[in-house]
Amino acid sequence: MISIMLSRRDYERIIREMDSVGEDALAYLKEKSPWFDVLESSIIRLSNILSRLNLTYVLYGLRVLPLYGVPHIFRDVFFAVKAENNFTKLLQRLSDEGFMKLSSNDKSVLLDLQSDRSIHLFTRPNPLNWSDELTERLNKKHGINLLSVEDYAVYLL
Repeated sequence: MISIMLSRRDYERIIREMDSVGEDALAYLKEKSPWFDVLESSIIRLSNILSRLNLTYVLYGLRVLPLYGVPHIFRDVFFAVKAENNFTKLLQRLSDEGFMKLSSNDKSVLLDLQSDRSIHLFTRPNPLNWSDELTERLNKKHGINLLSVEDYAVYLL
């Protein structure tokens, strides 16, 4: 793994950009880019399924940052699910709900057969690990669990 050191200036810029987003990155994006709907049907569907299965999960790979004043979204969608030893069983349940598994290991790439959208599913929100504190800090916005601002900043760094 390659480690990249950020300059103090880059670190301060990231903090400023995170502060400009506030507590709700999705609302920020909706305000700045109303033509772009971040909450695609695949994200909502998967979130609803995981909630219905009573699993702890977080949407964390949808990076919404106002880079240099311009909202930017990374294309890959990452979910982390705290499924412990039941990850294989979870993948089977998702298959029953219309998601096809495209890869395996500690992450899985799923294809939503309804919208033809791929979603990466991990067992933990890399580089973070599941903990009681992380779980308590999750923000539920628009019906979807998101990382807290503090955890999101650590994730970006």
